[in-house]
Amino acid sequence: MTAIEFGSGRSTRWFSTLVGRLISIEHNADWYAEVRDQLDDNVDYRHIPMSHPVTDPERPTYDETPAYVAVADELADQSIDFAVVDGAYRTHCVWHLIPKIAPGGYLLLDDVGMWPSLDELAIPADWSIADDSTNGVKRCIIWQAPPAETAAG
Repeated sequence: MTAIEFGSGRSTRWFSTLVGRLISIEHNADWYAEVRDQLDDNVDYRHIPMSHPVTDPERPTYDETPAYVAVADELADQSIDFAVVDGAYRTHCVWHLIPKIAPGGYLLLDDVGMWPSLDELAIPADWSIADDSTNGVKRCIIWQAPPAETAAG
């Protein structure tokens, strides 16, 4: 199983024990340094700073794909079994990850209350919601891509 997460955290080490390979992207240098030494060899842990000041809001478009987001473009289509988006450039990460999710794979998006409408995320209509939960303050949704069609016979 291959997973990717945008925004590392306390769960990074735990995720790494559940998958064969984890790609984890972190924009904060101090947090990256703190988490780095806790990870095993199956984690490709990358520090990629934001391409604009942290205080600037996410833009609807960028002239160039931010390097942080472009990590998703390195991956083959349908090669990711589980993706977590809980860091910078969330909308753009989702857009770039959708074609990378394997049939039956999952996309977890934290803090979905950031969007006035989930339609902005352009999640494919045939993806189902596997989980939609809140702790009363924040909301998290996990979508599942449809499974690969099996040949009849």
